Amino acid sequence: AHDNPALTAAVRRAEQLSVPLVVVALLMPHRWATSRRWNFLLQGFRDVERELESTPHHMAVFVDRTAVFPERAAPTAHDFQAPSCGEGLKLLSVLCETAALLVTEEMPVAPHNQDLKELTKMLSPACEVQAVDTACLVPMQTTAKAYERAYAFRSATAAARTDAMNSIRDLQNAMLCPTISSESLPIPASVSAALRPLNTIRL
Repeated sequence: AHDNPALTAAVRRAEQLSVPLVVVALLMPHRWATSRRWNFLLQGFRDVERELESTPHHMAVFVDRTAVFPERAAPTAHDFQAPSCGEGLKLLSVLCETAALLVTEEMPVAPHNQDLKELTKMLSPACEVQAVDTACLVPMQTTAKAYERAYAFRSATAAARTDAMNSIRDLQNAMLCPTISSESLPIPASVSAALRPLNTIRL
């Protein structure tokens, strides 16, 4: 919870709107679901729930028990266009019927990108949808294409990431050295964009 840009953005928006915040975590069957991955996610959900205990916020976890983990095989073109299975999206749409805002992580890979498209079709226009780019150092919107592999994204953004890291080091050094003004240091567009991770989705 302490290192979760999407949750941080949701907390800030809830405070700005003076509305309660409910964190909903969904585990739904999909092509890449495995018991190992679900165990990892459940451990993370437990940590988030513990950190939220000292806040006025609440958390709910939905695990679709109809999940059947498929045998490992090469994905098909259909797999990259298919949303998750089960009742998770329907449940979330019902919860959002009285919500002022839905904040989620922007994840440009299947099935999460397809899930978001399907979900926005179910929601009332009164419920604003915002996706948070959690790449942070190099926002995904700065690339010319959507990458389906993490290593491909890292390779394509290596130069921008290096520039961002160098700028952050310059800013840190400026804070440690009073003779240098941080206002005179140039901040690349990648870092500037990362400071504003909230992005309204329009589908």
